[in-house]
Amino acid sequence: MGKIDQRKDSRYEFDELATMSLEGLPSTRLVVRVLDISRVGLRIRASLTFTVGSRVEVVLRGVKVFGQIKYSRNLGEEGFNLGIQADRASDGAEVPKVEMDLTVLFGRH
Repeated sequence: MGKIDQRKDSRYEFDELATMSLEGLPSTRLVVRVLDISRVGLRIRASLTFTVGSRVEVVLRGVKVFGQIKYSRNLGEEGFNLGIQADRASDGAEVPKVEMDLTVLFGRH
């Protein structure tokens, strides 16, 4: 029996480079690829993994997206897929959580 998809929001394919670091620790920054986005989440591919539950900052198109790593899947030589649940985003001005929609912010709705 297959897994049931429990997502509330649709995912939209995305294929752009971004940077990611542990929140508040820019020395941990690495280049990642954003694979898809949803209203409040990102799926990225990275060469390294971060601990599930870690707070991270992803910078994509000059926008800072802050959130928590919800899962990490080891893909072997391809790296890791990481799921990030975003809780705030800023392009210079804070975006309240109730209004946050990454698909609108990045033009994918």
